[in-house]
Amino acid sequence: FSIINNNIFTISIFDVTPMTEKAMMETGYFNYYSSNVLQQFMNDLLVTINNISKKLQIDIKILLKHKRPLSPDKSQEYINFVDNITRENKNLHKLPVQDNLFDIISNSDLSIAIPYSSPVFVAKYLSKPSAFYDPTMKIINTEIENNYFISGRKELYTFIVNAAQKYLTKLELSFKH
Repeated sequence: FSIINNNIFTISIFDVTPMTEKAMMETGYFNYYSSNVLQQFMNDLLVTINNISKKLQIDIKILLKHKRPLSPDKSQEYINFVDNITRENKNLHKLPVQDNLFDIISNSDLSIAIPYSSPVFVAKYLSKPSAFYDPTMKIINTEIENNYFISGRKELYTFIVNAAQKYLTKLELSFKH
């Protein structure tokens, strides 16, 4: 985990790589996890995190972990999109899919996942701040085991700003001792 630095606010993002349209039609999974929704998920997170980084004048490291290995039935459009945003955003690091989920979350200050992916449940188990984020604002917020649910950019901004401010307060207190 050479990417993790304890002096930089670290956010882990967990997506679900969308299938190709053909694969979705063949399996009957033509649903929420489309390339468009996942691109919106990533764009919202990057724009929000980068705005907060500028506003609070802090470095924020973003770790992205795909749920599963890439395969021919995965959306090439989304794979290319992730490759492009990784090149464009020096603070965004794509982690190998085999990296340990518990280690990533343990070494992050905040974790955000597409609904209802398991990393949020793992973060809750590890007592680490986390949330599901729905960029479409279409999923009805049903509380699942007291996990935090964010719908839309305004809620996303508030959630991340609050977590970053808590991190800064904790960092400030540790320097005073």
